[in-house]
Amino acid sequence: MAAVCARGATNERDGSEIAQQIACALVERGIRVVLVTHLSEFARQEYEREAERTLFLRAERRPDGARTDTLARYQPRGGALREW
Repeated sequence: MAAVCARGATNERDGSEIAQQIACALVERGIRVVLVTHLSEFARQEYEREAERTLFLRAERRPDGARTDTLARYQPRGGALREW
């Protein structure tokens, strides 16, 4: 498990770039990577790059917004979390 700590703020673009570099380095070394992220740009980029080898999940919601306590596959589209 790796953790990235930084002082100050990191914008989504920079955070996505850092996450992408770390994930790629781990995968290249044969390490299975499991990520939980709020970086929608990173998720979208990874989907476009590795959709066949990557499983994307999110908390399932009913049409009324209620959570079901289950995970469902989804396709990241980028933008704010509410757009997913």
